[in-house]
Amino acid sequence: MSRRAFVIFLLLLSVSLLPQAEATAGSDFTIIKTGIQASGCWYDDNRFVALQGHQDSNNRSFVVEGLFYLDTNKPHELQRINLSPLEPALVQTIYRIRCANKTIVFSTKNQVYSVRIGEAPELIAERLDGAILPEYVNIDAKYVLGTRGKLGEGDPGVSLSPELALRDCHLKYLKAGFQARCGNFHLRGLPHLLPQSVFAEYYWSETLLVKGEDGQDKRIPNPEPPLKLADGTELKHGYLLRDLENRVVQQIKLKQPPYEIHHSHLMKTDPQGEHLYATCSKIGDHGDKHYDEGGRVCRYKLDGKNHEWEEVFAVQQSPKEPFGLQDLDVTGQGDVVVIHRGRRPQSIWKYTASARKVEFVTMAPFDLGMPQISPNGWWVSFILRGELHLSHGKGERP
Repeated sequence: MSRRAFVIFLLLLSVSLLPQAEATAGSDFTIIKTGIQASGCWYDDNRFVALQGHQDSNNRSFVVEGLFYLDTNKPHELQRINLSPLEPALVQTIYRIRCANKTIVFSTKNQVYSVRIGEAPELIAERLDGAILPEYVNIDAKYVLGTRGKLGEGDPGVSLSPELALRDCHLKYLKAGFQARCGNFHLRGLPHLLPQSVFAEYYWSETLLVKGEDGQDKRIPNPEPPLKLADGTELKHGYLLRDLENRVVQQIKLKQPPYEIHHSHLMKTDPQGEHLYATCSKIGDHGDKHYDEGGRVCRYKLDGKNHEWEEVFAVQQSPKEPFGLQDLDVTGQGDVVVIHRGRRPQSIWKYTASARKVEFVTMAPFDLGMPQISPNGWWVSFILRGELHLSHGKGERP
């Protein structure tokens, strides 16, 4: 029996034997239970940032205490990130964080800030109304993305000046050196902001929900036509790469024989924005069972040209293995961590690009999620029943 087959046998055998993820039979990974009830993101190769808080006395709402980081050399100790001069009342409104290039981007009620550990936070943008999620900010390329509808038939669908962009994005403030990019993007789900482009799901609806004269919601026909591509065809739903002037430069199709992409809402771009990664299946997978999931990971080059999905690695070794990969994370060098959650037991797998090696990390009967990988590919983090766990393999650290 091969090592991969042995691991799969253990997965199926031990559902009732493993109450929690620990050093697992068939795995070379060490699992560290931090005891910390929090999720977050990797700040650098050794520090994991978490938004920490507690339930109020009535157990009705979550009270934010602040941002903390965990050093992998002391995996059970949280250290507070100094957010001075922000007022405690403002800190308590933090609700979403993201890490990029040793920078933490976090949102409050209608503001978005950036902070580096050991430095003071900086306000990036403030809206007149509504929130700005960290996913709408590209720190390295220095722009904030916003959406707006067309203002008439001759409107190109993008703001023509910095002043108009501020107005169209409903921005009250924008940090010096940053640009507001507002356009008629028709986004569905969260966008992926790349240095010179935006990848996102496009969706055109037949009707729009508006307020009637009586103040009640009602639906009206969409006055705008669907997007017309360069070849003249209309597109109502698809996945597009656009430049920052809102021009479509690439359409990414999810069915491209022999591969089909699954869980499109979980697709990830690498930190450089060069490739789009997704879980996929290949024609013939699962034998005669037509599952809407796959045991492979594919990627697509994002350069404005027509390409085909290419397979990066496979967890399954035969078409009949019932793998259903979902959440994934990827590093700049192409290392990937991915979770199998299609059927119990759930499991986490890691791919090391330099060695082209797939390794089994750990498993649990349920409540296993949010796998993330440190920038150098050494550490894998995940959440099990709300608790943060860290893991690493054997060998020499990068």
